[in-house]
Amino acid sequence: MFANILGVGYILWDIFTFSFTTVNEFQSYAKVFDNFGIILLALTYCYEKLDQPNVSKWKNFRLNIVIAVFFTINLIFFLPYNFIINNNAGIQFYFWFGIAITTIIFYIYLTTLVIQDSRKNSASKKLHQAA
Repeated sequence: MFANILGVGYILWDIFTFSFTTVNEFQSYAKVFDNFGIILLALTYCYEKLDQPNVSKWKNFRLNIVIAVFFTINLIFFLPYNFIINNNAGIQFYFWFGIAITTIIFYIYLTTLVIQDSRKNSASKKLHQAA
């Protein structure tokens, strides 16, 4: 609870105190902090589930691992964000390409998970109606 209040306070402070006029002055620390918070929540969930002797919902566990991996990769991409944007080496396009690829893969996984779950729910609903 305290970490959430601290995180929201930092993000609000970041929004209201930093007035930037050029892209060179932009800081992505709030994005990094958000990613770190989601990673901590995902790891806490994993720790709680691994503490239980019988993990009955492995699909939720896999989803949580995928979320943790995606936001870890996102965190790695956004840590050097300011340096990469200010660098004139043309590396920015590779940076955005990497972010786009990981985001697309993440959303494809989420979409397939939703489709599989809806098919399973509709099949179980038909079984209950038939019985």
